[in-house]
Amino acid sequence: MGGRGSFSGLGKTIDEVLGISDEIGEFKELDASGFGTLDETENHIRKKKREVLVVFDKNGIAIKAYQGDETSVSFPAEEAEKWKGFTVTHNHPKNWGGFGGTFSFQDMRNATVHEFGSHRAVGSGQGEKNYILKATKKAKPMAFNRRIAEDIPWLREKMHDVANQVKLDYKKNKQNYKDYGHALHIARQKSVGLLNSYYREVAEQYGYIYRTQK
Repeated sequence: MGGRGSFSGLGKTIDEVLGISDEIGEFKELDASGFGTLDETENHIRKKKREVLVVFDKNGIAIKAYQGDETSVSFPAEEAEKWKGFTVTHNHPKNWGGFGGTFSFQDMRNATVHEFGSHRAVGSGQGEKNYILKATKKAKPMAFNRRIAEDIPWLREKMHDVANQVKLDYKKNKQNYKDYGHALHIARQKSVGLLNSYYREVAEQYGYIYRTQK
C-alpha cells in the first residue's frame, strides 16, 4: 500500500510520532490464575466493557492480567520486558459505530517495542472475532515500528477521509441506511478495513504475519 509519510528517512519511532510519555495509564492488576486457555480467555473477555489484557507464557499459561478502561489498558513496562516471545491478548470493546476494531498504533508500538511473540485483539462488533499479529523468526520489530511511525500521518488522513465519505453519503442518500448509527457502523467498518489491508501487506515485509480470524 502506497502513501509513505513525510517522516521517511528520519527514523522516528511510534513513541516519537504519537508523543508517548513514560506515564502509565489506568490499569488494575487481576489474578491471572483465574484465566484458562487462550480460547477460553478470549471468549470470556470478548464482551467486557473495559479492556482486559492477559499474557500467556510459551507453555500457554496465563501469567499476568490487567484491566483498563473502556478504550485502553496499560501495564508496567518493567513487566513487559519479560514478555519477549509471549502471547498477549486483549479485548476491544465496541467503540463508535458498534465496532471494536483492529490494533491501534499504540498496540503496534507495544507489540514491537516489547517483542511479543503474538499479539491479539478480540473484537466484539458484528462479524468480528480476532485480529492477530505473529512474529516469525525473521521479525524486525523496530524496523516495523519505524515504518508504521512513517505512515501514521497519511493513514490517519485516509481513515478520516473514508469515514467522512460515508457520512456525506448518508446525508445525500439516507434511504440506503437504516439510520445514522448504521452509517457510523459502515464508516468504522471501512476504516478498520483500511488498517487491515495496511497491516497485512506491511507486516509481511518485516517478518510478521497479520491475519483476521472470524
